[in-house]
Amino acid sequence: MKTSFFAIIFFLNLQLVNAQYVLNLGGKLKKDIISTNSERISKGQDITLTNYNIRSTGLDESKNPIYHVSYALVASQKVFEIEQSDIERIEFNQPSNTKDAWDIVSVKAGSFAYILAKGMQFDTRAEMDDECHDYFRQLENGNYLFNDDYLEVYLQSIALGIHSSTLSYGRPGNLAVKILKTSDINAFCMPNGTILITTELLSTINSEEELIGILAHEIAHFELDHQIKNLIAQVERKKRADFWAGMATAFAAAGEGYLAAKSDVYFGGSLTMAASVLSTSIAYQIIDRMGAHYTIEQEKEADEAAAILLVSLGKEKSAYCAVLSRIRNYYFKQGEYAALFASKTHPDITLRINSLGGCNPDVYYNNDFLKKISAVNTFNAIKEFNLLHYVRCNELVEKNIKAQVATEVDYIMKSKALLTLFDTAEKMNEALLYLNKAKSLNVNPYNSVYKEEALVLLRLHKNAEAKQAFNIYLSNLEKSGSDKTQYLENEIEWTKEMIYKVGQL
Repeated sequence: MKTSFFAIIFFLNLQLVNAQYVLNLGGKLKKDIISTNSERISKGQDITLTNYNIRSTGLDESKNPIYHVSYALVASQKVFEIEQSDIERIEFNQPSNTKDAWDIVSVKAGSFAYILAKGMQFDTRAEMDDECHDYFRQLENGNYLFNDDYLEVYLQSIALGIHSSTLSYGRPGNLAVKILKTSDINAFCMPNGTILITTELLSTINSEEELIGILAHEIAHFELDHQIKNLIAQVERKKRADFWAGMATAFAAAGEGYLAAKSDVYFGGSLTMAASVLSTSIAYQIIDRMGAHYTIEQEKEADEAAAILLVSLGKEKSAYCAVLSRIRNYYFKQGEYAALFASKTHPDITLRINSLGGCNPDVYYNNDFLKKISAVNTFNAIKEFNLLHYVRCNELVEKNIKAQVATEVDYIMKSKALLTLFDTAEKMNEALLYLNKAKSLNVNPYNSVYKEEALVLLRLHKNAEAKQAFNIYLSNLEKSGSDKTQYLENEIEWTKEMIYKVGQL
């Protein structure tokens, strides 16, 4: 009965595959191939890979059918059968569409053959889908997701231009892109097809082509089923309830530690980083749990897929090389030198760049793209300032200013960065220009502009003007309502003292 049941399920899946999954991949042989019936196909011949050949080879120990996958190859108007091991002898033509691109990626990795040999692993996939939901509940409860409807729709549209929302042969899961608030440059795809891309990585990308490369790399991990393969290979795995109970404690502790350290000095409200930022230690535990600690070979497959997909979309593969170069530069500036070299999970980043042919990252800088992600740059600028990374803060708000989408917050942060990084009259006058720009916009006015103006004026020894700015700041604070927070009470007290002190200078 069990054997018959699995045979029926396989037959139904096979009909779906045969109905929807036809190959039409042209190329040329790099080496001779000996077909399954011992016929030689000579090096240099033009060929077309047309479809999969599937046959049963017996039963496994549990009496489930075992299937073998080979390929039909047409050369000189004759059809041959070849094995998976022969695929590496083919130099495929550059794909002109994303379906052919993904077919090349899948065929070279043998992922379809793997699915047929191992089955759909429905139980494992259902369990991991539940765990993905557990993770998202933690993220939502801790306010770790960067929620911007416009940006999410934009990222989703880019992902769907790279790959259809679901896999054509019926494997569970669908693509979705979400944004994670963290200081790490990272993106990873969960087993159910949800891609998490970090705010810091988005701020490192300067063009849509680079974004396509990053998303294609992550989608490749999903297409090639790397997560499930890694999860099945895990020898020991903590029970789901125990793991997520521990994570709930870790998430709560991270949030409490953040709130204890942050005093809402700069703006008050959500833009002051009152929302938690996911810690590196928590993020890496989740990545491991989701099977997203990939092998070096899996990372190479995903890199190659990103390059192939860019070409199929009419883009240069150097765009992916460019974003890897930006990531390398970021790690270098942050002093995270270990991330630059080979590890158990990632090849050396310089070797990855070189394997793509090298590039000039400065070529990829697009204002239209930067306008789309400007909210992320603002968020990261505030985060970086609070982390004492003033140069990085300045770079991020400068992107928004250059793209002509800077708001009051960007101009205020620009002034704060200049006040922290420089001590010249020229730079202080520049800071005043940015603050005046912030006051003139009237998009989302912030009272703190007057506080920052007062501080800059004090640096310029314009005490009377500074006192006037402090008085406006105090008046606005006192109009905030009778139910004042501790932050407002402290600010009112501090501002009154400053007005008095300035008067004595």
